[in-house]
Amino acid sequence: MKKQTIIYTALLVFVCIFVCSFTLSIIQNGFPHIAFVGAGGAFGVVLGATISVFLHRDKEEESYMAWILAAALMYGISKIACTVTGCCNGRVTSHFPRIIYYGREETPYIPVQIYEVVSFIAIFILGYVIYVKTENAFLVSVLVMILSVIAKGGLDFLREAHVGKVISENQIMILVIGIVAVVIAYVLRKMGRATHAEYKDSGTWDEFS
Repeated sequence: MKKQTIIYTALLVFVCIFVCSFTLSIIQNGFPHIAFVGAGGAFGVVLGATISVFLHRDKEEESYMAWILAAALMYGISKIACTVTGCCNGRVTSHFPRIIYYGREETPYIPVQIYEVVSFIAIFILGYVIYVKTENAFLVSVLVMILSVIAKGGLDFLREAHVGKVISENQIMILVIGIVAVVIAYVLRKMGRATHAEYKDSGTWDEFS
């Protein structure tokens, strides 16, 4: 992969994360209430990686997979900050395990952020190991997205914000993002196979590979 592709993709993904996150925040809460929204950030990663793939056409499947895989790690690390600050907290509980936040000493909560840290870093490690062993970018992209949707959607049931809801808007958005990401991975897979076949037929396969 070219160095320029990596640099421009990183910048594009960075911009898309903030634009999508802040846009979703405004849609949900109205202007000028702007905050970082995880679902918007996740969509930003998928959007930025997809745009870059079609712009640069440089190892499309691997490039897309790398950002899907990195997104799981980034989300897991981001939840360490949430654990420290006490945002995105779980439901109130009297059972173990539980966590008590500074300034809210009287109220114990389910440590859902810690569960997310462990879950998403584990998803990243699993995806990385599978790619090293198989070099199958499509498999890793799909697997990481499915596991991420299950982890994020499932753990949202433990949040205080989910109390009184059967299915939250956040869970619906995560499911939609997951479906879109898997479809894009499938399209890239088909494109990659078509390109390989074209180069083989033209007799320039060695140069391409």
